[in-house]
Amino acid sequence: MDDYVLPKFFTLDRSGEGGHQAMLMGAPGEGKTTLLEYLAILAAKGKDIYGKDREKQACIWRARQHDRYLEFFKLGVGKLMLPENSNYTLLKVYEKHKEEITMDDLESLGIDYGLYTDPQSIVDQLEAGKILCILFPGSKEAETVFYSDLFESLVHRKTDEWVNVSIDESGDILAPYTAESYKVQKRFIDSIGDFRKNNIDSILGCHVHTDLDFRVRGKCKYHIYKSGATKMPGETRRLREETINHTKVSEAWITYGGFFDKFVFPDMAANAKLDYKLQTVAKTMAVQTE
Repeated sequence: MDDYVLPKFFTLDRSGEGGHQAMLMGAPGEGKTTLLEYLAILAAKGKDIYGKDREKQACIWRARQHDRYLEFFKLGVGKLMLPENSNYTLLKVYEKHKEEITMDDLESLGIDYGLYTDPQSIVDQLEAGKILCILFPGSKEAETVFYSDLFESLVHRKTDEWVNVSIDESGDILAPYTAESYKVQKRFIDSIGDFRKNNIDSILGCHVHTDLDFRVRGKCKYHIYKSGATKMPGETRRLREETINHTKVSEAWITYGGFFDKFVFPDMAANAKLDYKLQTVAKTMAVQTE
């Protein structure tokens, strides 16, 4: 049987469906981050899952403190984004020790980097074929406001280039709203609702769909399942929960309406992996927001 959902998901069509919004769900340790990395690399390199050429996308990656993203630099598609007006320490983290490093050290490590002052300055530095990895050494509450501003800036950018947004552990910033966070979360909803017609693809990684605000879930028409994921309410009954939970680490299921496809993805190439991570520790945080 030929695939239906995958070709649709990887097609970049300005005059048709536009951008695609997806939730990527699964238990910890089941390869969600590896898959998210793989999809971001395909977007930056201008490839689909079948190896066919498509337009290169300008990509954004939420770089968490203990995240995997340095492989992007070994593959030549990464650019580390650091806050210009903030006082923080940048650490190189090995398995058994940490060492403080500077921007000069980043250059010697071959890590391309840029500076940002506010969300708009990140949008201004978008580049097709590059994955901007945003380090934000502030609190989760401040990061939530920052990304709501960033999403608005993306929607109102002055170009029609394709943009790919990857948010791992998206429940950190898109969790169900509270009385205090309602206004900020509403801005997220409005922006994500405009992603499709502004040529923005987004993939939101989480453990289960209830990690996210229900209004965000409603904007994601594509659902990607790894083992341990709980099916969305109303999802096709032909894809059984038991089938999802027997999925291998290198496999995933993607659904759209009543349709679904299974696909296989590779692990990160051994020569792209590094034996350290980067971590930021904030002293003061001064990224501007509107």
